[in-house]
Amino acid sequence: MRTDLVVAPRDLVKKPEINSRYVVGFHAENHGEQFSVAWLGVDGLKPTSRVSLYDSFVFGQRVTFPTIAAELRRHGRFLPIAWKKEDEEFAISLRDLDCNVLPEGYDDTPEVARATMMEIDERISTGSFVVENPGAQVAWKNEAKGFSMKDGLVPQVGAPLMSATRHAYRHLQFARKPSGSMWEPIKYPARKYA
Repeated sequence: MRTDLVVAPRDLVKKPEINSRYVVGFHAENHGEQFSVAWLGVDGLKPTSRVSLYDSFVFGQRVTFPTIAAELRRHGRFLPIAWKKEDEEFAISLRDLDCNVLPEGYDDTPEVARATMMEIDERISTGSFVVENPGAQVAWKNEAKGFSMKDGLVPQVGAPLMSATRHAYRHLQFARKPSGSMWEPIKYPARKYA
């Protein structure tokens, strides 16, 4: 899988819908050598509501935490960021850089990871999990295509985008609506000439 350096600003894959709610999954791989992020949106309040992957990417080794934080804020300053307990030092760094990190990480046990991936797989097969603009999410699609359980367990390393997606999915109940002004272009007053 390619892990190109992401240089902000880059175009969002799709601008979020104003009526949907969003949550971000953050995953550190190999003790912080690589970071991945996935933005999920949910269209309603029911457990059967459609879930969409709006954007995802992997930050390479040379990317600094201020750059990661800037990209997270650009996607939505107040969107909650889910993380696992082992990534606490990175979550604290993001919080210090004004990112809306959820107060507690969760224990991503093999059982929880397996149950979460089975739910996502079921949603994909029924069409209630959708990848928005799949042409722009090639890395996610390639990783998903090659993703499989090993000995009945979900791999905890080697699939950073699947892990970030899993973290976001597990925290859909914390998803928030973006403020309308965040996604609209700035409207400057008309210039008056003397």
